Amino acid sequence: MHTYSIEREYAVLLHHFVPDSLRDINAPIQDFLPNRSFVDVAGRPAETHVKAVLHARRPRHWGGQGFSLVCIAIHTGRRHQIRVHTQWEGHPTVTDEKYSHRKVQVSACGLEQDVSKLLRECRR
Repeated sequence: MHTYSIEREYAVLLHHFVPDSLRDINAPIQDFLPNRSFVDVAGRPAETHVKAVLHARRPRHWGGQGFSLVCIAIHTGRRHQIRVHTQWEGHPTVTDEKYSHRKVQVSACGLEQDVSKLLRECRR
């Protein structure tokens, strides 16, 4: 696969509030090891574009966790690129036991938004 030859878009739920300033993640990914990928200067180029669409917080009595629904476009096809880049920036994907380094429990409480409307916003 050639570098910068892929263009795909995804809607992803991340931990914490993703700032509007986080737009581009350009960090090389080492993906040659079996079952593991990580950001490393010796890795191959990887480019991920992020757009925050929605921020939500669980009620305090459920832990008060903050979440962000983001639209992500990748322009390279590295193994686990989205998971690796978002974890490296401090916003691991929700329910990702492999890259978030912690056990995660999530409920949809408080996130009942019109998802199709939010996904349309991603394309703008």
